[in-house]
Amino acid sequence: MASDLDTSRGSAVLATGEEVDPVQTTSTSNEVSGLKPANGRPEMDVSGRRPQKINLRREIRIATWNVQTMYQTGKLDSVIREMNHCKTDILGIAEARWTGNGHFTAASGELVIYSGGTTHLAGVAVILSKQVRRHLLAYKTVSDRIVYVRIKAAPFNVSLLQVYAPTLASDEAEAEEFYMQVQQELNSLPSQDMIFAVGDFNAKVGVDTRSAEVGGKYGLGELNTNGEKLVSFCQENDLVITNTCFKHHERRRYTWSSPDGNTKNQIDYIIVKRRFLN
Repeated sequence: MASDLDTSRGSAVLATGEEVDPVQTTSTSNEVSGLKPANGRPEMDVSGRRPQKINLRREIRIATWNVQTMYQTGKLDSVIREMNHCKTDILGIAEARWTGNGHFTAASGELVIYSGGTTHLAGVAVILSKQVRRHLLAYKTVSDRIVYVRIKAAPFNVSLLQVYAPTLASDEAEAEEFYMQVQQELNSLPSQDMIFAVGDFNAKVGVDTRSAEVGGKYGLGELNTNGEKLVSFCQENDLVITNTCFKHHERRRYTWSSPDGNTKNQIDYIIVKRRFLN
């Protein structure tokens, strides 16, 4: 997925409502080790520069990845190396498993925004490349399953929700609460922005989503209960599941495989407002 961005001085909004300016490069021993910063809030070198707009008419790459855990020495470094190898500008992370919330700069210069709970379960994050981090307008750490970032861009600013949905094994009430929270955040986003919802939705939408008018015919597998929830959510909000719109071989469509490699599913998606695909 590609795009460009512009920046004027913005603020990063924490879950507490506190505002801070976008940060410059900083590093801590915890970052180097691959774990999150001590207490979740390292010292920051605050930039007074006015962010510039990214031009969406040139390519930028947006991706999402369930890494299973970032709470492991060296894991952050490995993820960032892969991110740079794939020339990804904005990388959403599911199942980060960090506690607390906030942001810090990795030793290599990328900006990491994370939102976790009180235990090392769930957790989401967004990593901005060294180029895109300069265009950050704001972010919000919603919960251990939702984090929001806003990037200054032209001709539209970019609003992105990175999510990690409950699995099929979770209570129905937990799934309902998750979609209610995502809906609330979606409703609060600036309507003129290019809006993305990306992440691990733990949902199978099936091979063909054309009849539901939320995607194309290049999905994978059979629609399941979580997939029905996701399809309904997309219908209600005029969203398109972009993974299903591109003709790839099936071996390039799956985003999860079982430990034995025998089962492969497509459960991670990049979803965008329909009007930006016209």
